[in-house]
Amino acid sequence: MTISRSMSFMVRLAGPEDRLAIVAAVAELLPGVDVARRHRWLYEENPHGPALTWIARDGATGHVAGMTSFFPRCIVAQGREATAALGGDCYVRPAFRRRGIASALHGASRRDMSRLGIEVKFGTPTPGNVTPLAQHRTHDVVEVVRYVRPVGAAALRLSPRLDFAVRRVLQPRSRGLALDAFRERDPRVDRIWEQTRSELGIATVRNAEFYDWRFRRSPSQRQRPFVVLERGRPIAACALERVGRRLCVIDLLAPRRAWSSALTAIAAAANDCDTVEVKLTRADASTRDMWRRGFVARNAKVLNVMLPEGSPHEAVYFDGTRWFFTWSESDVDHHLG
Repeated sequence: MTISRSMSFMVRLAGPEDRLAIVAAVAELLPGVDVARRHRWLYEENPHGPALTWIARDGATGHVAGMTSFFPRCIVAQGREATAALGGDCYVRPAFRRRGIASALHGASRRDMSRLGIEVKFGTPTPGNVTPLAQHRTHDVVEVVRYVRPVGAAALRLSPRLDFAVRRVLQPRSRGLALDAFRERDPRVDRIWEQTRSELGIATVRNAEFYDWRFRRSPSQRQRPFVVLERGRPIAACALERVGRRLCVIDLLAPRRAWSSALTAIAAAANDCDTVEVKLTRADASTRDMWRRGFVARNAKVLNVMLPEGSPHEAVYFDGTRWFFTWSESDVDHHLG
Protein backbone atom coordinates (compact mmCIF):
# COMPACT_ATOMS: atom_id res chain seq x y z
CA MET A 1 0.00 0.00 0.00
CA THR A 2 1.29 3.43 -0.93
CA ILE A 3 1.05 5.96 1.89
CA SER A 4 1.92 9.61 1.28
CA ARG A 5 2.64 11.77 4.30
CA SER A 6 3.16 15.46 4.86
CA MET A 7 3.38 17.53 8.03
CA SER A 8 -0.38 18.05 7.99
CA PHE A 9 -2.09 15.08 6.28
CA MET A 10 -1.74 11.46 5.17
CA VAL A 11 -3.01 9.95 1.90
CA ARG A 12 -3.69 6.23 1.43
CA LEU A 13 -5.85 3.80 -0.50
CA ALA A 14 -9.17 3.56 1.32
CA GLY A 15 -10.47 0.31 2.77
CA PRO A 16 -13.91 -0.98 3.87
CA GLU A 17 -13.54 0.85 7.17
CA ASP A 18 -13.58 4.17 5.28
CA ARG A 19 -16.96 3.61 3.59
CA LEU A 20 -19.02 5.89 5.84
CA ALA A 21 -16.40 8.65 5.64
CA ILE A 22 -16.40 8.45 1.84
CA VAL A 23 -20.20 8.58 1.66
CA ALA A 24 -20.21 11.62 3.97
CA ALA A 25 -17.63 13.44 1.83
CA VAL A 26 -19.55 12.71 -1.39
CA ALA A 27 -22.72 14.03 0.28
CA GLU A 28 -20.95 17.37 0.65
CA LEU A 29 -19.77 17.22 -2.97
CA LEU A 30 -23.22 16.29 -4.35
CA PRO A 31 -25.88 17.85 -2.10
CA GLY A 32 -29.38 16.57 -2.67
CA VAL A 33 -28.24 13.23 -4.09
CA ASP A 34 -29.08 9.89 -2.44
CA VAL A 35 -25.39 9.18 -1.95
CA ALA A 36 -25.88 5.86 -0.14
CA ARG A 37 -27.79 4.44 -3.11
CA ARG A 38 -25.34 6.01 -5.54
CA HIS A 39 -22.42 4.48 -3.62
CA ARG A 40 -23.89 0.98 -3.90
CA TRP A 41 -24.47 1.41 -7.62
CA LEU A 42 -21.28 3.23 -8.63
CA TYR A 43 -18.75 2.01 -6.06
CA GLU A 44 -19.89 -1.55 -5.39
CA GLU A 45 -22.07 -2.90 -8.24
CA ASN A 46 -20.06 -1.79 -11.30
CA PRO A 47 -19.64 -4.95 -13.43
CA HIS A 48 -16.14 -3.81 -14.40
CA GLY A 49 -15.02 -3.85 -10.78
CA PRO A 50 -15.44 -2.02 -7.45
CA ALA A 51 -14.24 1.55 -7.16
CA LEU A 52 -10.80 2.44 -5.86
CA THR A 53 -10.65 5.47 -3.57
CA TRP A 54 -7.72 7.37 -2.10
CA ILE A 55 -8.46 9.29 1.06
CA ALA A 56 -6.58 12.10 2.78
CA ARG A 57 -6.85 12.51 6.54
CA ASP A 58 -5.65 15.30 8.78
CA GLY A 59 -2.45 14.17 10.47
CA ALA A 60 -3.44 15.59 13.86
CA THR A 61 -7.17 14.86 14.12
CA GLY A 62 -7.68 12.03 11.66
CA HIS A 63 -10.56 13.93 10.04
CA VAL A 64 -11.14 13.32 6.33
CA ALA A 65 -9.61 16.17 4.33
CA GLY A 66 -10.29 14.93 0.82
CA MET A 67 -10.71 11.99 -1.53
CA THR A 68 -10.56 10.91 -5.16
CA SER A 69 -11.85 7.76 -6.87
CA PHE A 70 -11.19 5.51 -9.85
CA PHE A 71 -14.22 3.77 -11.38
CA PRO A 72 -12.97 0.75 -13.37
CA ARG A 73 -13.77 0.46 -17.05
CA CYS A 74 -13.00 -2.57 -19.19
CA ILE A 75 -11.89 -1.09 -22.49
CA VAL A 76 -10.77 -2.11 -25.93
CA ALA A 77 -7.61 -0.33 -27.04
CA GLN A 78 -6.67 -1.00 -30.64
CA GLY A 79 -8.36 -4.40 -30.44
CA ARG A 80 -6.79 -5.39 -27.13
CA GLU A 81 -8.80 -5.57 -23.89
CA ALA A 82 -7.40 -3.73 -20.86
CA THR A 83 -8.47 -2.38 -17.50
CA ALA A 84 -8.89 1.38 -17.35
CA ALA A 85 -10.54 3.75 -14.91
CA LEU A 86 -12.76 6.78 -15.12
CA GLY A 87 -11.59 9.40 -12.63
CA GLY A 88 -14.18 11.10 -10.46
CA ASP A 89 -15.47 12.27 -7.08
CA CYS A 90 -12.32 14.27 -6.38
CA TYR A 91 -13.16 16.51 -3.44
CA VAL A 92 -11.19 18.47 -0.86
CA ARG A 93 -13.16 19.89 2.03
CA PRO A 94 -13.08 23.71 2.19
CA ALA A 95 -11.17 23.87 5.48
CA PHE A 96 -8.28 21.88 3.97
CA ARG A 97 -7.91 23.58 0.59
CA ARG A 98 -4.73 25.25 -0.73
CA ARG A 99 -2.51 22.70 1.01
CA GLY A 100 -1.71 20.53 -2.01
CA ILE A 101 -4.11 17.78 -0.98
CA ALA A 102 -5.68 17.31 -4.41
CA SER A 103 -2.21 16.98 -5.95
CA ALA A 104 -1.21 14.47 -3.26
CA LEU A 105 -4.34 12.41 -3.94
CA HIS A 106 -3.66 12.30 -7.68
CA GLY A 107 -0.01 11.47 -7.05
CA ALA A 108 -0.86 8.56 -4.76
CA SER A 109 -3.38 7.18 -7.25
CA ARG A 110 -0.83 7.35 -10.08
CA ARG A 111 1.81 5.53 -8.03
CA ASP A 112 -0.67 2.73 -7.28
CA MET A 113 -1.95 2.26 -10.84
CA SER A 114 0.48 -0.44 -11.97
CA ARG A 115 0.10 -2.44 -8.76
CA LEU A 116 -3.68 -2.33 -9.08
CA GLY A 117 -3.65 -3.30 -12.75
CA ILE A 118 -5.00 0.03 -14.07
CA GLU A 119 -3.46 0.73 -17.47
CA VAL A 120 -4.93 4.21 -18.00
CA LYS A 121 -7.12 6.71 -16.14
CA PHE A 122 -9.21 9.18 -18.11
CA GLY A 123 -11.89 11.83 -17.66
CA THR A 124 -12.91 15.44 -18.21
CA PRO A 125 -11.68 17.20 -15.06
CA THR A 126 -13.40 20.07 -13.32
CA PRO A 127 -11.52 23.40 -13.42
CA GLY A 128 -10.27 22.94 -9.84
CA ASN A 129 -8.58 19.68 -10.79
CA VAL A 130 -6.74 20.86 -13.88
CA THR A 131 -3.63 22.15 -12.10
CA PRO A 132 -3.32 19.29 -9.56
CA LEU A 133 -3.57 16.73 -12.38
CA ALA A 134 -1.02 18.54 -14.55
CA GLN A 135 1.52 18.16 -11.73
CA HIS A 136 1.53 14.40 -12.36
CA ARG A 137 2.28 14.29 -16.09
CA THR A 138 -1.28 13.89 -17.25
CA HIS A 139 -2.07 14.90 -20.83
CA ASP A 140 -5.01 16.72 -22.40
CA VAL A 141 -5.37 14.58 -25.51
CA VAL A 142 -8.46 15.89 -27.34
CA GLU A 143 -11.45 18.20 -26.96
CA VAL A 144 -14.78 16.66 -26.02
CA VAL A 145 -17.53 18.75 -27.61
CA ARG A 146 -21.30 19.09 -27.21
CA TYR A 147 -22.91 18.94 -30.65
CA VAL A 148 -26.42 20.33 -31.13
CA ARG A 149 -28.98 19.70 -33.86
CA PRO A 150 -32.04 22.00 -33.88
CA VAL A 151 -35.39 20.31 -34.48
CA GLY A 152 -37.81 23.00 -33.28
CA ALA A 153 -38.45 26.72 -33.75
CA ALA A 154 -37.20 27.72 -30.31
CA ALA A 155 -33.70 26.43 -31.11
CA LEU A 156 -33.56 28.96 -33.95
CA ARG A 157 -35.13 31.74 -31.82
CA LEU A 158 -38.21 31.78 -34.00
CA SER A 159 -41.82 32.33 -32.99
CA PRO A 160 -43.60 29.30 -31.47
CA ARG A 161 -46.21 29.76 -34.19
CA LEU A 162 -43.62 28.54 -36.68
CA ASP A 163 -42.78 25.39 -34.75
CA PHE A 164 -44.89 23.03 -36.86
CA ALA A 165 -43.39 24.32 -40.10
CA VAL A 166 -39.84 24.21 -38.73
CA ARG A 167 -40.26 20.62 -37.55
CA ARG A 168 -41.49 19.55 -40.98
CA VAL A 169 -38.15 20.77 -42.36
CA LEU A 170 -35.71 19.87 -39.56
CA GLN A 171 -37.15 16.82 -37.84
CA PRO A 172 -36.70 13.65 -39.91
CA ARG A 173 -39.37 11.02 -40.37
CA SER A 174 -38.73 7.58 -38.98
CA ARG A 175 -39.19 5.63 -42.27
CA GLY A 176 -39.09 2.16 -40.73
CA LEU A 177 -36.94 3.22 -37.77
CA ALA A 178 -38.08 2.87 -34.15
CA LEU A 179 -36.77 2.98 -30.59
CA ASP A 180 -37.48 -0.16 -28.58
CA ALA A 181 -37.02 -0.29 -24.80
CA PHE A 182 -33.86 -2.04 -23.59
CA ARG A 183 -34.58 -5.31 -21.84
CA GLU A 184 -32.71 -6.75 -18.88
CA ARG A 185 -29.23 -7.73 -20.14
CA ASP A 186 -30.58 -7.36 -23.65
CA PRO A 187 -28.73 -9.79 -25.97
CA ARG A 188 -29.34 -7.45 -28.90
CA VAL A 189 -26.82 -5.03 -27.38
CA ASP A 190 -24.21 -7.80 -27.17
CA ARG A 191 -24.60 -8.39 -30.91
CA ILE A 192 -24.38 -4.66 -31.67
CA TRP A 193 -21.25 -4.38 -29.53
CA GLU A 194 -19.58 -7.25 -31.40
CA GLN A 195 -20.39 -5.53 -34.71
CA THR A 196 -18.97 -2.21 -33.50
CA ARG A 197 -15.96 -2.92 -31.27
CA SER A 198 -13.45 -3.38 -34.11
CA GLU A 199 -14.31 0.10 -35.43
CA LEU A 200 -13.45 1.85 -32.15
CA GLY A 201 -9.87 2.73 -31.31
CA ILE A 202 -10.21 3.17 -27.54
CA ALA A 203 -13.62 2.65 -25.95
CA THR A 204 -15.36 1.29 -22.89
CA VAL A 205 -16.80 -2.18 -23.42
CA ARG A 206 -20.44 -1.38 -24.10
CA ASN A 207 -22.04 -4.80 -23.91
CA ALA A 208 -25.46 -5.70 -22.47
CA GLU A 209 -24.08 -6.13 -18.96
CA PHE A 210 -22.61 -2.63 -18.98
CA TYR A 211 -25.79 -1.07 -20.46
CA ASP A 212 -27.90 -2.89 -17.89
CA TRP A 213 -25.85 -1.53 -15.00
CA ARG A 214 -25.08 1.93 -16.36
CA PHE A 215 -28.63 2.79 -17.46
CA ARG A 216 -31.36 0.31 -16.52
CA ARG A 217 -30.23 0.03 -12.87
CA SER A 218 -28.97 3.58 -12.32
CA PRO A 219 -30.34 5.37 -9.22
CA SER A 220 -31.91 8.40 -10.93
CA GLN A 221 -33.55 6.49 -13.80
CA ARG A 222 -33.30 9.63 -15.94
CA GLN A 223 -31.16 8.11 -18.69
CA ARG A 224 -33.23 5.52 -20.50
CA PRO A 225 -31.66 2.83 -22.72
CA PHE A 226 -33.11 1.78 -26.07
CA VAL A 227 -32.37 -0.46 -29.01
CA VAL A 228 -32.76 1.19 -32.42
CA LEU A 229 -34.71 -0.95 -34.87
CA GLU A 230 -34.75 -0.67 -38.64
CA ARG A 231 -37.77 -2.56 -39.98
CA GLY A 232 -37.66 -4.66 -36.84
CA ARG A 233 -33.94 -5.43 -37.02
CA PRO A 234 -31.66 -4.12 -34.22
CA ILE A 235 -29.00 -1.79 -35.65
CA ALA A 236 -27.88 0.33 -32.68
CA ALA A 237 -28.23 0.94 -28.95
CA CYS A 238 -28.57 4.30 -27.24
CA ALA A 239 -29.37 5.98 -23.95
CA LEU A 240 -31.43 9.18 -23.92
CA GLU A 241 -32.23 11.82 -21.33
CA ARG A 242 -34.69 14.68 -21.63
CA VAL A 243 -33.37 17.85 -20.01
CA GLY A 244 -36.02 20.53 -20.30
CA ARG A 245 -36.64 20.74 -24.05
CA ARG A 246 -33.31 19.13 -24.97
CA LEU A 247 -32.97 15.47 -25.92
CA CYS A 248 -29.48 14.43 -24.85
CA VAL A 249 -27.94 11.35 -26.43
CA ILE A 250 -26.02 10.05 -23.41
CA ASP A 251 -24.61 7.15 -25.42
CA LEU A 252 -24.87 5.82 -28.96
CA LEU A 253 -23.45 2.44 -29.92
CA ALA A 254 -23.68 1.68 -33.61
CA PRO A 255 -21.46 0.43 -36.40
CA ARG A 256 -20.61 3.24 -38.79
CA ARG A 257 -22.95 1.94 -41.46
CA ALA A 258 -25.87 2.41 -39.01
CA TRP A 259 -24.75 5.66 -37.34
CA SER A 260 -26.80 7.98 -39.57
CA SER A 261 -29.94 5.83 -39.30
CA ALA A 262 -29.61 5.70 -35.51
CA LEU A 263 -29.35 9.49 -35.27
CA THR A 264 -32.37 9.80 -37.58
CA ALA A 265 -34.43 7.52 -35.34
CA ILE A 266 -33.47 9.54 -32.27
CA ALA A 267 -34.23 12.90 -33.89
CA ALA A 268 -37.57 11.57 -35.16
CA ALA A 269 -38.51 10.71 -31.57
CA ALA A 270 -37.73 14.23 -30.26
CA ASN A 271 -41.29 15.49 -30.75
CA ASP A 272 -41.47 17.76 -27.70
CA CYS A 273 -37.82 18.84 -27.70
CA ASP A 274 -36.16 21.75 -29.47
CA THR A 275 -32.72 20.19 -29.86
CA VAL A 276 -30.99 16.82 -30.07
CA GLU A 277 -27.54 16.88 -28.47
CA VAL A 278 -24.62 14.47 -28.38
CA LYS A 279 -21.13 14.61 -26.90
CA LEU A 280 -18.16 13.27 -28.88
CA THR A 281 -14.50 14.09 -29.24
CA ARG A 282 -13.90 16.68 -31.90
CA ALA A 283 -11.74 14.24 -33.86
CA ASP A 284 -14.37 11.49 -33.76
CA ALA A 285 -17.17 13.87 -34.72
CA SER A 286 -15.15 14.97 -37.75
CA THR A 287 -14.76 11.43 -39.04
CA ARG A 288 -18.50 10.86 -38.54
CA ASP A 289 -19.40 14.02 -40.53
CA MET A 290 -21.62 15.33 -37.74
CA TRP A 291 -21.98 18.71 -39.48
CA ARG A 292 -23.50 16.95 -42.49
CA ARG A 293 -26.06 15.44 -40.12
CA GLY A 294 -27.14 18.89 -38.92
CA PHE A 295 -25.07 19.05 -35.71
CA VAL A 296 -23.07 22.15 -34.78
CA ALA A 297 -20.36 22.40 -32.13
CA ARG A 298 -21.07 24.22 -28.90
CA ASN A 299 -19.07 24.17 -25.64
CA ALA A 300 -16.06 21.90 -25.15
CA LYS A 301 -14.01 20.29 -22.40
CA VAL A 302 -10.74 18.39 -22.61
CA LEU A 303 -10.19 14.67 -22.23
CA ASN A 304 -7.39 14.22 -19.71
CA VAL A 305 -5.36 11.00 -19.57
CA MET A 306 -3.10 9.67 -16.81
CA LEU A 307 -0.68 6.76 -17.28
CA PRO A 308 1.45 5.04 -14.64
CA GLU A 309 5.15 5.78 -14.55
CA GLY A 310 7.02 3.92 -17.28
CA SER A 311 3.92 2.99 -19.26
CA PRO A 312 4.72 1.53 -22.70
CA HIS A 313 1.35 2.71 -24.07
CA GLU A 314 1.84 6.48 -24.44
CA ALA A 315 1.62 6.38 -28.24
CA VAL A 316 -1.83 4.77 -28.03
CA TYR A 317 -3.50 6.63 -25.18
CA PHE A 318 -2.07 10.08 -25.91
CA ASP A 319 -3.44 9.94 -29.47
CA GLY A 320 -6.72 11.83 -29.23
CA THR A 321 -7.97 10.54 -32.59
CA ARG A 322 -8.37 7.04 -31.13
CA TRP A 323 -10.83 7.85 -28.34
CA PHE A 324 -14.58 7.17 -28.44
CA PHE A 325 -16.13 9.20 -25.62
CA THR A 326 -19.75 10.10 -24.82
CA TRP A 327 -21.74 11.47 -21.90
CA SER A 328 -21.94 7.92 -20.53
CA GLU A 329 -18.35 8.33 -19.30
CA SER A 330 -19.40 10.13 -16.15
CA ASP A 331 -19.56 9.54 -12.40
CA VAL A 332 -23.11 10.91 -12.27
CA ASP A 333 -26.22 9.24 -13.68
CA HIS A 334 -28.06 12.35 -14.77
CA HIS A 335 -27.17 15.21 -17.06
CA LEU A 336 -25.23 18.13 -15.61
CA GLY A 337 -24.36 20.07 -18.77
